[in-house]
Amino acid sequence: MRGLAVVLLLLLVLNLCWQTRAEEEEEEDAAEEAVEAQEAGAADDEDEEPSSLEAEGVSTWSLLPNYPEKKLPAGSLIEVLTSFDNKGDTSYTVDMVRASITSPRDYSYYVQNFTGTLYNRTVMPSQEAAFLYTFRPDINMDPREYGLVIQMFYVNDVNETFISTVFNSTVDITDPVSTLDARTLFLYVTLIGAAGLAGFVAWKTMNKPAKGSSSTSTSDAPKAVEVGTGDVDWDYVPAEHLRYLRPSTTAASAKSARKRTQA
Repeated sequence: MRGLAVVLLLLLVLNLCWQTRAEEEEEEDAAEEAVEAQEAGAADDEDEEPSSLEAEGVSTWSLLPNYPEKKLPAGSLIEVLTSFDNKGDTSYTVDMVRASITSPRDYSYYVQNFTGTLYNRTVMPSQEAAFLYTFRPDINMDPREYGLVIQMFYVNDVNETFISTVFNSTVDITDPVSTLDARTLFLYVTLIGAAGLAGFVAWKTMNKPAKGSSSTSTSDAPKAVEVGTGDVDWDYVPAEHLRYLRPSTTAASAKSARKRTQA
């Protein structure tokens, strides 16, 4: 009983220690990713020096078809539909669309940078083109409000680079949808094991025999074997063997033999 209680206590302590360590590692990883994303964003801004932010005669827009309320679950694939409407007199080639999650109070602070998708599609004057872009917020991201920035990069026929911000608004990152992480699974296994141990201890306690009661039934008791006590016919015993026997035993046996003979 005491051993089972010790095992159960050790399992609970190990579970708590594991959860604490996992949370610390997640916080460290999130901080490192935020720093790396911020550095990558700063480097990209330094490398790219477009001649203008947005070209004249170009209209862009975007929408979240599956999340119109801007509540994005962490770890899920998010689809963004972007549009490029060329109302100018020159053609443009849409090179890339990329997105980033930033601080809602400081859009220069990057929380997560997403890989851009290359299209290399030319849009002629008076034409409109749609582009589907997807990204996935980190599953360990804290559920709260963030800034979401989506940019479209395109060039004209003389290779001048332009950038249009097709989405720039705050969004809510929510908890993952129907996910079973390792911590939850380990917790469930621990609880099931504890319930099993408790049930086993209860079953052993209920089936323990009472003190003073016989552990076996009367029918199971070994039966006594009766050994015969018949007399020995000493007439057939050699004389050299008789002298090693006790006189009383020999005399009693001989007397019994005589009585049997007379009868």
